[in-house]
Amino acid sequence: MIFRRIKAHVENENWFAVGIDFFIVVVGVFIGLQVANWNEARILKTEEAAFLMRLHQETVSAEALILGSIGRQNRRFQAFESGLTKLAAEVPDPLTTDECQGLSASAIVSSAVPILPSVEELQQNRGMDLISDAELKRALSSISQAARYIDDLVEKRGRYISDPSQNYPDLMQLRHYIDERGEVRVAATCDHLEMRRNQRFLNAMTMNLDFQDALQQRVVLIESGFSDLRHRLDQLVGETPIAEPPV
Repeated sequence: MIFRRIKAHVENENWFAVGIDFFIVVVGVFIGLQVANWNEARILKTEEAAFLMRLHQETVSAEALILGSIGRQNRRFQAFESGLTKLAAEVPDPLTTDECQGLSASAIVSSAVPILPSVEELQQNRGMDLISDAELKRALSSISQAARYIDDLVEKRGRYISDPSQNYPDLMQLRHYIDERGEVRVAATCDHLEMRRNQRFLNAMTMNLDFQDALQQRVVLIESGFSDLRHRLDQLVGETPIAEPPV
């Protein structure tokens, strides 16, 4: 319709009318593009809001798991360090149950990096462009970088970890038992006098301690990264209390 009218105006050499018609066409195209862009932006905002809500829920749960995991790791590490210090002391002193357990668990490698399914799905399907908040992107990047630090540590130094229950069965024996919740647990028994006399064992446990200390420092970065992530998400979608860490 509009093009036939333009053609008629051109044939009649009515250039003023031609200009008006062209203006109407240009404005119409511009408005159409703006409406399309606005509609696309609205859809992206809706998708981003849904993603942030899901990510927030996952982060709250993940942080609770991290706090519980780090608490257990800290207790194991402190017991391990205390037990090894006793074995190196001049005066023999029996190990406590916790110290013996700490030694037996000195080969355990736990990164304490929970998975965020919504982020993995986003990366696989469309990349991170859906996230418009730069601070949120930085928080996710920090967690990813901290996880790589842990992977690098495990890859380069994890091979030097020694499992005392497997490599020194004459010094440490394991037994299983069923706890009050019906779950299988493992208890360790340590021969602290023979451990003190075995320099090869002491050397291996010292290497384990050094590795676990380095791992602890990197796990702190994970904890800090998830804390920053949750605080930013609290600001974006509303504050939600953290669940109590599992015992």
